[in-house]
Amino acid sequence: MKLTKLGISVALISFIGYVLGYFNIVAVIVLLGIVLIADLDVEAKQNVAQATILALFFMILQGILGSLSNGYIEVLGYFSGRISYDAYNILTKLDLALWVNRLVGLLKFGLLIYTVIVSFKGNVVKIPLITGLVGKHMGQQQQA
Repeated sequence: MKLTKLGISVALISFIGYVLGYFNIVAVIVLLGIVLIADLDVEAKQNVAQATILALFFMILQGILGSLSNGYIEVLGYFSGRISYDAYNILTKLDLALWVNRLVGLLKFGLLIYTVIVSFKGNVVKIPLITGLVGKHMGQQQQA
């Protein structure tokens, strides 16, 4: 297993990056700064950078979907006095943005499982578009 200059394995740093990215965006950004400043291995840099990009993407996407869902419920609230309770109850369950947000959450969790398994092997996780982008900015040409 490949160790960094700090004596920590690249796989462990990658694992920590993806788990932090799933739970806390600020923590993964701090970890990315530490990894870039500490001049660790390229695999660790790439995996933590990918974890940061994924975390930002899912945070923005789920924020947009959550706002759409809240807006839909607010609009229904304006009409709640004019429609029956049964119609209001049915219409609140038809909140498409909420259902898409839940599916995105499941996709995010599935991606976490995939990235954790691959990163524990000490490899750079291959995610289409993101791997190429990070590889290009890290000075390497990676195939996604």
